[in-house]
Amino acid sequence: GGSAALTVSDGGTIQLGSAVVRTSGKLINAGGALRVSGASFTVSGGLYRETGAATHDFSAAADLRIDAGGQMSLVGAPLGINEDQTLAVLDGVLQSAGGVVVAGGDVVLGGASSVVGNVTLASGSRLAIDIESLASWTPRFINGVATLGGTLDLGSLGAATLGLTEGDSLPLLTAASFVGGFDALEAPALTAGLKWSLQQTPTSLTALVVAESPLAGDYNADGFVDAADYTVWRDSLGTPSAVGSHADWAANYGSRIAVAAVPEPGTLLLSVLATGAFGRRRPLTTVLVA
Repeated sequence: GGSAALTVSDGGTIQLGSAVVRTSGKLINAGGALRVSGASFTVSGGLYRETGAATHDFSAAADLRIDAGGQMSLVGAPLGINEDQTLAVLDGVLQSAGGVVVAGGDVVLGGASSVVGNVTLASGSRLAIDIESLASWTPRFINGVATLGGTLDLGSLGAATLGLTEGDSLPLLTAASFVGGFDALEAPALTAGLKWSLQQTPTSLTALVVAESPLAGDYNADGFVDAADYTVWRDSLGTPSAVGSHADWAANYGSRIAVAAVPEPGTLLLSVLATGAFGRRRPLTTVLVA
């Protein structure tokens, strides 16, 4: 709990129950073996570092956590996060030479976190983005190849979604490169008429707030059902932002949202005089589906 350093060297073994490495504390595994038999292992402001032929066994720990600027540096085999295990990197750095393989477990990434090494999220796993404040939002950083799968969870947004409007974007992740995509997206509901969409580039993943179109098959919300909408639908297959169906697109191909004809100037003036509507008003548009 203070500024002590505990080192296990070649051939040595350190057996821990639940443990916390606090600020200024250091646990160094210099070619030995670390075995955690308790429910949790936390690096809270301190350092756990492996060198040489060091090994670790976290299989019994349900909760691995890095916070308060802590650092965990692993060598050797990948860090495995299995079902009923959670890896939370909330504030600090996880470096794993063998990468991180999430096979049915959960990963939580906080606002001041980064992972150095490849990350694989298998089907059945869950990645939760811990969102404390939209005002100080920054993307989470993976310095390696991120292979995506399982569920992306944005549930921590909570009531903050009520203030989101069309065109808002949340940069979620950056990585050296992305492979694949998430199987599902879980996020709080938006204001009526809006929906979530994920935009993935070779090195970034962003959540967008977009408008829902009243015209079935208009998947890019431009008021037309055409070949561009087919491309959006095809590219969304197998992703959490999957849109509509091929049947809706085919049934409405060629349709558009039509705006009612504007009255002649004289008619419009009479209407305005009749209602006394000389103040600043938003125009009223009638939307029809052809």
